[in-house]
Amino acid sequence: MRIAAVEQNGHSFLAGYDEEFDVYVDLEIGENGDLRKWLEETVNGKALLIERWQDYAESRHQFKTHAAENVKVLPPVKREGQNIICIGKNYADHAAEMGAQNAPEAPLVFTKSSSSLIADGETVELDESFTKALDYEGEIAVVIGKAGRRISKENASDHVFGYTLFNDITARDVQKRHQQFFLGKSGDTYGPIGPYVTVGPSSQPSDWTLETYVNGEKRQSGSMSDLIFDIAELIEQLSRGMTLRPGDVIATGTPAGVGSGFNPPKYLKDGDAVDVHVEAIGTLSNKVKKV
Repeated sequence: MRIAAVEQNGHSFLAGYDEEFDVYVDLEIGENGDLRKWLEETVNGKALLIERWQDYAESRHQFKTHAAENVKVLPPVKREGQNIICIGKNYADHAAEMGAQNAPEAPLVFTKSSSSLIADGETVELDESFTKALDYEGEIAVVIGKAGRRISKENASDHVFGYTLFNDITARDVQKRHQQFFLGKSGDTYGPIGPYVTVGPSSQPSDWTLETYVNGEKRQSGSMSDLIFDIAELIEQLSRGMTLRPGDVIATGTPAGVGSGFNPPKYLKDGDAVDVHVEAIGTLSNKVKKV
């Protein structure tokens, strides 16, 4: 099932998305569309959510639904209160295009400001006083559903709530000038995420293919089976020294095909449309606007 945070007439709530009827279903869970808070306060939230969705499938008339055209989709996690953890160079082909001689021996971990998050359909700002090398990085992200520290690979899936799409927008010139990741990746609007969190998928993430398009041109295509460090290993290594908490986001890395990897580079321009797609999750779409 797919869950989203949506807003209608100033009221935010968590809803399941019914693709067949193109409606959002009010599952009457959580407050103000705050997924993180609901996961923190609910025992076995993932199982409860799946049960509610099954109830809807059996008795649709008992649930309030909202046509997709009448609601605004919000970021599935709020812009504060959780970690946005990113993994660099986690596909060998991307590591190579960025100049790495060898695959990393340990995950390259950095963080991104949660204030950068924007929803599907919102605008990525191109501020040329800040950057003249704005780039995209389509990624699959994990949303943590259960807190834990020192989580083993074997138990990692117990702590996963679901999966969503992420675009790790990056100011390459800022990144190069400052010799670190945070500033060049944390600009306002640099974190498109969503539109849904896929919970309880029938297929395994290792079977998924991630694709990124710019103005309809396929730029990236990578299989999750090609990750250098898979999701279970990332969770195990990240949780060795820190507690992963409900609502935390782990962006698992991007495959080859980023704009800076072309010769000449294909950086984002005013009016560009970027789509990140995974069949099991959906499509995250955002346009670029010069400000």
